[in-house]
Amino acid sequence: MSTAATPKAAITGVGTTSPDVDPGAFISHSRAYWDRKEKRPVVELDRELILAAAENQSGEQVVTQHHTWKFNAIWAEAERVLTAVVHEMGINIRSGEAHIRELTQRLKNTNRYIEVERKTVPWAWWDLVQLIAVLAFGLSLLGVDVNSAAVTLMESGIEAFRNNWLRSALFNLSIIMGGAFVIKSVGNWLETDLARRRYAFTILSLAGLSIIVAVPVFAQTYSRLAVDPLISMTANETGSHGSNAAWTFALQLFVGNLVAGAMWLTAAQLVERHRPSVRAENPMWRQVRNDLDEQATAIREEHEKLGLSQGKLDIIAAMRSQLVTRAVEFYLVAAAECDHRRKMRAMMEKSQTK
Repeated sequence: MSTAATPKAAITGVGTTSPDVDPGAFISHSRAYWDRKEKRPVVELDRELILAAAENQSGEQVVTQHHTWKFNAIWAEAERVLTAVVHEMGINIRSGEAHIRELTQRLKNTNRYIEVERKTVPWAWWDLVQLIAVLAFGLSLLGVDVNSAAVTLMESGIEAFRNNWLRSALFNLSIIMGGAFVIKSVGNWLETDLARRRYAFTILSLAGLSIIVAVPVFAQTYSRLAVDPLISMTANETGSHGSNAAWTFALQLFVGNLVAGAMWLTAAQLVERHRPSVRAENPMWRQVRNDLDEQATAIREEHEKLGLSQGKLDIIAAMRSQLVTRAVEFYLVAAAECDHRRKMRAMMEKSQTK
């Protein structure tokens, strides 16, 4: 069986049929060829036949046909299996692409989120008190941080901020208010109630831990600032005791932002408990998305295996072509030598007759 002149498209099956293929199950082709490890013998030139063909002037076609047949006798079965598998892979790829087109259209027509009705907790006076208290405490805490930063900036010696509280407060507003808003806004990107509750609990725990760490630092710093300056200058102890004022101020802002963010997340959880419905991811959308990912993965694997199998077919074709080329070259050399010997014999016979 010779496939030296077989078009590549005909081998793979790609491009020989209509691209509009209906979605179907993948063909479970045999994997026996994949794990096959036996070594096939190298096909050598049939020198005796080539010399006989050169002597008889049979021509290159006889040599080409003989060595093609000899090569195919060893490699025809492997080539047949690989050709069949490559054809099946081409069908699988086209079928998978049809699946992807269908699933993509279904994904576009399916809403990602749906409103899920649930049993809500009715509002009570205590719930309203908690909500108002949490929001008020969070805003007041940010207000204290803005005021503290403004006063510090006014006392920094910078002429533009001296005796101008409003300018100093606005300068710090973006950093101080922005930190708390960022902490609150991260929760909006979480898609499930469980993830939002875990995030709120994590921020609340960090806020509580930061307060525990900050209290002794504040106590040391502010107690040292309250000492009489004359006593502080004449005392033997160095200024290494207590925390640096700048770091203490930064810690105060950080704790204030963290606690304010935790308060706002708590308020959001209180409101969430009383909502009659909540937005949740549509299970049908998630199923279609997973099916689409699986199809894409399967097609990618088929493409990789198709490339490997087609590469093996190309190697077999190259080996056959190389064998035939070597045989023809050897035949041409042998034919030239035979022709030369015939001419020499003819010349000797002619000289003897004279």
